[in-house]
Amino acid sequence: MNHPNPGPPRARRVCRRYTGDGTPCLTMTVRIDGWCGECDGFTSPTPAAMQPASSSPPGESALRSRWVKVDAIPLDAEDLSTLAVARRTREAFADRHACTPQEADAQLRSMVEDFLLGDDTRLTCRGDGARWRMSHEGYAVYLSRDADAVVGYMTDHRERTWAQVKAGVSSRSAGSRHNRAWFLKLAAEANLPVRCSQAAASLYVRHAGDGGKLRQNNAVQYLAEIARRLNAAVKAWDGSDGSHDLPDPEDPLLSWMLVKNPDEEPVIVTLRREPQEPVR
Repeated sequence: MNHPNPGPPRARRVCRRYTGDGTPCLTMTVRIDGWCGECDGFTSPTPAAMQPASSSPPGESALRSRWVKVDAIPLDAEDLSTLAVARRTREAFADRHACTPQEADAQLRSMVEDFLLGDDTRLTCRGDGARWRMSHEGYAVYLSRDADAVVGYMTDHRERTWAQVKAGVSSRSAGSRHNRAWFLKLAAEANLPVRCSQAAASLYVRHAGDGGKLRQNNAVQYLAEIARRLNAAVKAWDGSDGSHDLPDPEDPLLSWMLVKNPDEEPVIVTLRREPQEPVR
């Protein structure tokens, strides 16, 4: 699932996130989680040297071997509106992902909803029945005995939130294992005029493709489309160093960000989409 606006809307404000190359976003957003949903959504300009987060309940590590797989948990979609989030968990998430407690609350609730309604979520119960755990793609959310409160959160990802992974944002951490090898191979075989990051290609699928994710089985098709557009778009670049917004030749709402550092090859780091005014 990809909620465009997790949580109730709030007053318009500037997105405080960053693109993969560290450029401030500055797009306006009304999302309660503080992200516009258009940029890469990183909360710091450079990759942070972080360890996997652990805000699970006290004493959890000693009981990990006692978790057993279950088919369901005592939480239904209609219960989500009354789900509580423990202050300790909210503050740990905010500290881990450099956001406010209010933004952390919105992201945790959205994650629980996605995991509850998703088909690939792994559901487990602690042996004594005191905790429930929902895990998916390197993220885990812990629920209380009655599944009426979020009491813990863990992730194997260095800095990306679940919302970023869900949106197809690639890891920018050195040594990332997430789909990097196959993408680089296929991108090298495409007729790209400049190097294109996986993050930018993923955003293309989201904004101009079928709205899904960039995968190995559809990358050849989408990379061919990206090559066609970029071969036209880069004609607007004068070859100078710095960051350049290149209008997409086929969609006036899209623009490709090209970054050229001194003595380095140019690279497309992200794809921006101008926000549309709501229909009144």
